[in-house]
Amino acid sequence: MKCALVLALVLFGLVALGSANPGFKVTLTQNGLNYARGVAMQYLQQKFATVHVPDQGGDAHAPVIGKINWQLQNIVISGLSLPQSSIAILPGRGVSVNIAQASLEITMDFHYREHHWPHIKGHGNLVIHGSGINIGVAVQVGEANGKPTLAVISSQCSIGNLSVKEHGGPSWLYNFFLKVLHNAIKNAAEKAVGSAIQNLLNDGGNRALQTIPFTEQFAGIAEVDYSLVSGPTFGPNYLTINSKGEFYYLPHKTPMPDEVNGDMMQIMLSDFVPDSASFVFRESGKMTAFLKDKDLPSWSPIRLNTNSWAHILPQLPQKYPNMEMQAEIVTTSPPTASFAPQGIQVAGPGQIIVSVLPASGSPVNVFALNIQLSTSAKVTVQNGRIYADLTYLNSPVTVAYSNVGTINVSLFDNIIKTLSTDAIVPFFNYYLSHGINIPTIKGVTLINPTIVYGQGYLAIATDISYAL
Repeated sequence: MKCALVLALVLFGLVALGSANPGFKVTLTQNGLNYARGVAMQYLQQKFATVHVPDQGGDAHAPVIGKINWQLQNIVISGLSLPQSSIAILPGRGVSVNIAQASLEITMDFHYREHHWPHIKGHGNLVIHGSGINIGVAVQVGEANGKPTLAVISSQCSIGNLSVKEHGGPSWLYNFFLKVLHNAIKNAAEKAVGSAIQNLLNDGGNRALQTIPFTEQFAGIAEVDYSLVSGPTFGPNYLTINSKGEFYYLPHKTPMPDEVNGDMMQIMLSDFVPDSASFVFRESGKMTAFLKDKDLPSWSPIRLNTNSWAHILPQLPQKYPNMEMQAEIVTTSPPTASFAPQGIQVAGPGQIIVSVLPASGSPVNVFALNIQLSTSAKVTVQNGRIYADLTYLNSPVTVAYSNVGTINVSLFDNIIKTLSTDAIVPFFNYYLSHGINIPTIKGVTLINPTIVYGQGYLAIATDISYAL
């Protein structure tokens, strides 16, 4: 019972290392949103072929014949034109779309009958042109059960002007429309257009979302889960969808195990954790280093002075005699970690840019080498902190460019190996030696923690004690 209580306390006190962090993100920038808006406008114009408006009717005074009962039937809106539109983020909710200077046509049949004897009646048709139309639409973008959702939460239409394009009937009909029926037709059309756009976007948008494959097979070996881990996040001019992007082995579709042995607590880390760490360190500039001659060990067979390179690159001392040199070591992309039952391998592509340092002036680049550094990593837990240490494996080299003649790469093998083992790997191990805390409630101690390596994960399995 006590163990269960302590475990519960620890679990609630831990930072959510096992939470569903997005491994795959899709961000729509303003350019992407503009493209989506254009597609939506095309869709609306194609689908807005005919929109039916409910019949209208009432009593009114008409020129010439007096008080009549009027009916408008078979009211159809068509020919929607959407020449101007814009889209913007609704913070925390979705997007808003504004349409300006739209136009449309409304056709209808009319019937009228005089109230009093001799009950004059008649019928005809109208073709009305609507212009100066503004439409505002607000769309909520969300997530439900790991899938994106879309819902139009408001759709409003304002018609600036209605004019009779054609009319079949007596001459007084035009004036009757302008004075009596204008507002009735305008209000009915605005309501119908707003409702139709809302229905079209809801239907078309969600049908489009249903076509997104949320699982994807990869080379017949694995399956990728693209289900969402949270609702979208919104910036001032972008929208980001957060997806798992998690790979599964098809014959055994299981994520990281919840338990690896019988120890009281297991802390599971996927390679997402070190990979995200390397991304952050690289973006912050921590994965760039400069080496000068003073940084080399005294026993190094080659020095960072041009005269020392005569037997490797004769043109270098000829062109830049007896000049100091420096080597800039950069990563060309973030290093990646691969977790497997055999252990951890870390690979990092980089470049060594060598330059000479004139007595006055800026450094002059003379050549650069591409390097693919491969290391193994050992993880340990000491006093509640996680540490890692890299061990050099190999570092294949190719020439990126040279301004001092042809470079024989094989002559650099020992130099690069020495540089890797004595400079590059220690450089990374310096940061790794700081370790990171395993967050626990105060008073909890890890007892005999062990490291368990698995395919795509690392587990720290440990017993615990709790001092009251």
